[in-house]
Amino acid sequence: MEQPLVTVICLCYNQECFVGDTLLSVYQQTYSAIELIIVDNGSTDDSISKIETFLEICPHAIFIRLNTNQNTAIAFNQALSHSSGKYIIHISGNHILVPHRVERQLNAFSKLDKRYGIVYSDAELLNEQLDHIGFWYERNSESKQLNEGNSGNVYASLFRKKYICSASMMVARVVYETLNGYDESLEHEEFDFQVRSAKKYYYYYQNEALTKIRICGDILNDRNYIHAHLLSILKGCQHAYRLNSFDKENQALAICIRRYLLQALFTDNRELVHKFGQLLSKITELTRLDHLWLGLAKSRFPLFIFYRQYLRLKKPVVVF
Repeated sequence: MEQPLVTVICLCYNQECFVGDTLLSVYQQTYSAIELIIVDNGSTDDSISKIETFLEICPHAIFIRLNTNQNTAIAFNQALSHSSGKYIIHISGNHILVPHRVERQLNAFSKLDKRYGIVYSDAELLNEQLDHIGFWYERNSESKQLNEGNSGNVYASLFRKKYICSASMMVARVVYETLNGYDESLEHEEFDFQVRSAKKYYYYYQNEALTKIRICGDILNDRNYIHAHLLSILKGCQHAYRLNSFDKENQALAICIRRYLLQALFTDNRELVHKFGQLLSKITELTRLDHLWLGLAKSRFPLFIFYRQYLRLKKPVVVF
């Protein structure tokens, strides 16, 4: 029986120290029918040289070199247009696939019906030196997950929990075709894509860490990153509001909006606080606490310095 082709799309931007390990982890998979597409997204470091070195041992990989840095959605959609796989994995140059990841996820897909469009898993978090610092889903001292992922219709649960680790997902090609890929207006596409795809397709969770993620740099000092991330979350919430059909979905979305409204407040993104508040008011009556947060956003008191210290105590910091 012919093996289904799996396309792995790796986006790299200034990850010269890590991209070699990422590409080798794809090359060393136990599953052989893999199409690897590498996109250098306008790197200014030595990433291209590292990629070209890898291509010497894997010449059949497709290499797309972008002259200028594009947002992730644009770069990914370009690669997707060149792909042929029945299933798609999207990773970045700081991710590592465990050797049996593709095989394990395909095995899961083979046992699922056509309602399922995405298989995903836990992920191990590493520092730049590859030391273990945690997992995507919180675990206790005995390594038992305290808040694992869901399977089936996960749409409402996306709003109640931290969203799914996109690097852990294997996505059926039909999902991308149905949704026309990523929304290219977004700087950070993960949440919006999960919202749109979960409304149409089921997700299946594998309770094992099949991906390793290097936590690189200090995003807590990158105000542009924080603003772009929260703006993308806001647009994802706006899309969800238009997609929602039931009151329970709006109730779940309200939980999500309140969470990110606070994060916008505590990172001094006051304009976004009010936009989150406006969306929340369309869904539910604002509480006294909601009005308190919105009123605090009108003040000029800096909160980010305190929030940053709080997050540092909660290491590891992946995204907000």
